[in-house]
Parts: sequence; structure tokens; C-alpha cells
Amino acid sequence: MPRRKKLNEEVARLDPEELEHLRGLIAKEEELEAEMKQDLAEAISARDKKLLRELRRLNNKNRRLLMWVGVVALMLIIVGFWLSRLETVVTAPMSESETNQVDLNSARENLQTTVQQVIKSIEDIKRQAKELDAESATATPPVRSEKLP
Repeated sequence: MPRRKKLNEEVARLDPEELEHLRGLIAKEEELEAEMKQDLAEAISARDKKLLRELRRLNNKNRRLLMWVGVVALMLIIVGFWLSRLETVVTAPMSESETNQVDLNSARENLQTTVQQVIKSIEDIKRQAKELDAESATATPPVRSEKLP
């Protein structure tokens, strides 16, 4: 406690004007400290808001990037599957070309016989139509009930 006694003795030696002046300086210092605390709090708040905005922007950018990576990966899978299937599709008809040729020849023959049958049927219909015309020409003409002037 010797320090406290020494401090009290020094305060007792000061005149009241000087003591008031010191109290005013202390009050100004406290006001400055309060303003500095407030400014510091505002600066920290502004920095936090800026960092939060930047993090959100980066987060959105990362989401878009992740989406595009997914789309590209899916497209690569589809193209890879398509290419693997393309090889089997191209090579499969080459090995079965003879059986397809036989099927094509039989289809061609069936088509030719069907066309010949259709032509024969059309000729039969024409012949029957001519016979009906000939029979109707030899038959008695129809009688009109109207009087001619």
C-alpha cells in the first residue's frame, strides 16, 4: 500500500484547477475511446458483411461449377455408352448380311407375285365390265315416262 499513500499525497499537492483539467482530459479520453470502440465495431461489421457477400458469391460460383461438372460428366457417360453401342450396331449387320439378303430376295419374289396377281385381277375386272356393257347394250332401252314436246 505504499504506492497508494504516495498517490494520495501527490493528489493532495495538486491544485483544484489542475485537478479539473486532468478530469476533463480523462473525460475526453473516455469519449475518444468510446468513439473508437464504436468505429471499430462498425468497421468489423462492414468487414463481416463484405466477407459474407464474397462467401455467398463464391458459394454460388462453386454451385454453378459443380452443376457444369455434373452435366459434362453425364454427357461423357452418354457419349461413351453411345460409342460402345455404335460399334456393336455397325458390326452386327455385317455378320448377318447373308441372312438379310435371303430375306430381301424372298420379299422381292413375294412382291412380284403379288403385283402379277393384282394386274391379273384388274384385267379380269375390266373384262367383266366390258361383258356387262355389252349385255346392257343389247338389252331393251329404258322407257321414259316423260313426254317429249
